[in-house]
Amino acid sequence: MFLVLSKYLPLLVYPLGLSLLLVAAALVSLIWRRILPALLLGLCFVVLWIPSTTAFSEYLASSLEMDYTAREIENYPQVGAIVVLSGGVSKIGPSADSIRPDDNFDRLQQGWRLYKADKAEYIVVSGGNIPWMTKSGSRSGAARMADLLRELGVPGARIVSEGESRNTRENALNTSQLLQDRGVDKVLLCTSAMHLPRAKACFEHAGIQVVPVPAAYESSFIRKSCLLDYLPNAHALQVSTASCKEYLGLAYYWLQGWI
Repeated sequence: MFLVLSKYLPLLVYPLGLSLLLVAAALVSLIWRRILPALLLGLCFVVLWIPSTTAFSEYLASSLEMDYTAREIENYPQVGAIVVLSGGVSKIGPSADSIRPDDNFDRLQQGWRLYKADKAEYIVVSGGNIPWMTKSGSRSGAARMADLLRELGVPGARIVSEGESRNTRENALNTSQLLQDRGVDKVLLCTSAMHLPRAKACFEHAGIQVVPVPAAYESSFIRKSCLLDYLPNAHALQVSTASCKEYLGLAYYWLQGWI
């Protein structure tokens, strides 16, 4: 039940879900008054417009990513293991058993580049299946990442697969046990730059020293603004929603004492 609520309830406070709730409230209130619907619809307009602008989405994403600047691979230290987190699993469909060119692939590529540079003896891939998002019998995200690593030439003996975790906290707890069994207490942690604040805090709370390795940035940091940045577009709304998810996750994990 907790897993279901944690995945679905936040949808109601993201810009799109909140806007739809406000519209629904406005429609209901039309039965009673006219001023209240106008206020609700106006608030809905603001809630949907502002997060849909590149100016706002860039600001929100950069607030999560700015502490994790990219480095050249050779500038990362040698540690006991490289950990790559799966950002979810492929949905039901033709790509359900593959790694697509998305955030997951960017994370995995960073891990593979670090391994090729001899930064660690092991490369750990972590990520499970969420039952209602995958077809019956679908393999875990970790299993698919491990397959691709083997195709890229990483020996199977150097790959550690953890396919049970369903969220970031479980990534940290399950992976930390595997690492401690191998005498590893410091890792290079590969995940999306936006996800790093929560992931790093979870792993450190589980007793693992972390060197963050960002991938799949959403903010550009140095781009010049223009008029188009203040007009709504779907990608900006997607980035704002992803940022909201991370801030909600950080708040919830902190309240639960997980970070």
